[in-house]
Amino acid sequence: MCDGDVSTRDVVHSLQELSGSETIKCVTQTMGHAWQVTCSNETERDKIISSGIDVKGRHYEFFPLQRFPNDHRHRVSNPPALVSVKMPYEMADETVKEYLSRYGQVTRVSRRHYAYAPSIETGVRIFTVANPSGNLPSSLSIGRYIIMFSSLL
Repeated sequence: MCDGDVSTRDVVHSLQELSGSETIKCVTQTMGHAWQVTCSNETERDKIISSGIDVKGRHYEFFPLQRFPNDHRHRVSNPPALVSVKMPYEMADETVKEYLSRYGQVTRVSRRHYAYAPSIETGVRIFTVANPSGNLPSSLSIGRYIIMFSSLL
């Protein structure tokens, strides 16, 4: 079975069968065939993480993205911002990293690739900005390019 046959609707249905419709608060397809799931409580979240789901003959695992605020061992006063940037392949990561460093420390940059062609980039890069301060702009002009930003958190 090809990954392309699995839709977000299929994933939502499987999650509802596992945890019930009131438990699942949000399902967002992030990249390729990866989904971010928000649950109404920690017990159901842990249930999904421990069991995963099976959709059309394929098993999907889930991992926690961050701890709940009442977990004082992992409390972050100002959580990192994940910024999705669609930009030309030729533009260096450092160019945008330098600009984003005005708003916090850029700790990670990753480039996204097509699931069906892993050697080909999508043009989207994800920048992790630690301890963000101020509001990030929605766009930036660099030379002849307009770079669009969108927050992932």
